[in-house]
Amino acid sequence: MTGKNLQYHIKVLKDELNLRRKKNPSYSLRAFAKYLEISPSLLSNLLRGLKGISDKKAGNIAKKLQLDAENKKFFVLSAVGAHGRSATKRKGAAAELENLKKRQDNTVKFAGNEIEVIRSWHYLTFLELLELKDCDHSITWFARRLGLSTMATDKIVSQLISLKMVEIIDQKYTARHAESQSSFDVPSPAIKDFHRSVLTEAAKALVRDDVMKREYMSMTFAFNEKKVAEAKEALREFQTQFASRFYEQDAEKDSVYQLSLQFFRTDLPVGDHK
Repeated sequence: MTGKNLQYHIKVLKDELNLRRKKNPSYSLRAFAKYLEISPSLLSNLLRGLKGISDKKAGNIAKKLQLDAENKKFFVLSAVGAHGRSATKRKGAAAELENLKKRQDNTVKFAGNEIEVIRSWHYLTFLELLELKDCDHSITWFARRLGLSTMATDKIVSQLISLKMVEIIDQKYTARHAESQSSFDVPSPAIKDFHRSVLTEAAKALVRDDVMKREYMSMTFAFNEKKVAEAKEALREFQTQFASRFYEQDAEKDSVYQLSLQFFRTDLPVGDHK
C-alpha cells in the first residue's frame, strides 16, 4: 500500500479547506473544524498526519463533505489504514483501499457513443465472459454462453471493437478496461433500455435457475421521500462493498452473475392517476 493512498483523507480535507479559503480568505481552521463537528486541535493534528480518527468519525466527516459513496469509502479506509487502533485493522483497511484503487484505475465511464450502443445486458456479459477460465475466444462459444445466434454475437463483438472497448491480442479478445460504468442520475433512453433488458432477463432467471443459485429479495415500506438521495448513496455504497468482496480481477472464474438493485416508489403521489 502506497503512502499516497493512505494520505487520501488528508488531501480531501486540505483541498476542501483551501477551496473555502479561496472563496473567503478569512475562513479559519476553527470555522472548518466547527463545520466538521470536531475540535480545532484534532483537525490541526489530522491535517499534519499526527493524529487519526475513528472510522465512524471519518464517515461523519465524509458525509459533511458530501462525498459520494465511492469517495466516502476511500476517505474512511484511508483514515483507518493510516491510524487504525490495531495493526490488523490498519492492514485490512489498507488492503481494501488498494483493491478499490486498482478497480478505480481499471474502470472507464461510458461516453455517449458507448451508452447508445450498449442497450442490453449481452454487451457487458460478453466483457465478463472474457475472464472465465474456459473461454476459448470463438464466436460459437460466446454465442452459446449468451444464448444468441453466432450472427448476433458477431455483431456485438464488432461493435465493442469499434468502440475500442475490446481489442484482439494474440488472436484473443481482450477487454481494454477491467470494469465500466455509466454516469449516475443522467436520464438516457439507452440506459433505460439496458435496465429494462436486465429486468427482463431477471424475470426469466426467476423461472429458469435453481433457487440455490440465485437470490431474489423485495421489501415494501413507508418512506420519507426527502431521504431519496441518502438512500441512493447507501445503495451505491453497498454495491461498491459487494464488488470489493466478491469480484477479484485475478481470481479464477467460471460464470457471470448480475447484481441488479431497484429502488422506486410504488404508490401514486396525490393528484396522479393511472
